[in-house]
Amino acid sequence: MNKKSRLDFYIGLIVLFIIGAYIAYWAYLYAGLDSAPLGVLDRTRSGTFGDAFGVINALFSALACSGVVATLLYQRRDLSVQKEKSEMQQFETQFYSRLTLQQNVVDRLDLVDRKSKAVIATGRDCLKTIFREMKRIYSTASKTRKHDDALMKSYSVIWGHFHSDLGVYMRSLYSLFKFVSESAYPDKKKLGVVVRSLLSDFELALIFYNCLSEKGENFKRYAEEFQLFDNLDIDILILKDDVCRVPKAAWGNNAAALAIFKMHES
Repeated sequence: MNKKSRLDFYIGLIVLFIIGAYIAYWAYLYAGLDSAPLGVLDRTRSGTFGDAFGVINALFSALACSGVVATLLYQRRDLSVQKEKSEMQQFETQFYSRLTLQQNVVDRLDLVDRKSKAVIATGRDCLKTIFREMKRIYSTASKTRKHDDALMKSYSVIWGHFHSDLGVYMRSLYSLFKFVSESAYPDKKKLGVVVRSLLSDFELALIFYNCLSEKGENFKRYAEEFQLFDNLDIDILILKDDVCRVPKAAWGNNAAALAIFKMHES
């Protein structure tokens, strides 16, 4: 039973109790009325019977009091509902403000050539360039290292080269997911979808490999909670089998990724 139903139940119970008490008292008085034409009262004095009409005033007074109590209770409930709505609106305002700040971080990214000092890429193109550089480093490292070592080596190298850009980007995004996760908002997954819809495949790929690194271990829980890789095209990963390196829940309804999980489970 929800709060509204419980409140209505108690109010109805009070009103029924008052009406029931009056009916019981009325029946008690009538129990002494004889069937004689003059309506002589056997077990009750006629004066008492006449006084019974005064109960009507008491009844309406009690009902009026109940009405006041009911009004106060409904007002209290309405205030509670308004407070909840206000808190939700405040949270949503804070969420979209943080989301805007995170997008500003992306827009301000720029990669500069160390020799010529020329700008190589800006905005989301920076993340695309960084990921392609990671794949290039991996292709070289994999010739002398096993896959796991080459993978971590390549991510470690790009983190060192692009730490100022990657660090701010990953921290701001992590902070946004943490803010939503630790809130009391009733539909957190909906907000997670909003954030996820603004991430490109190359961003998701970088986040994926960040989750595999020691620095991004804590990010993995939010990837799972918000099904972060639901729309990630696994063809851009270094190896498709890498999908199994994070919990299955992080892939949501990603059919291609789930097919690989199924293949490994069989």
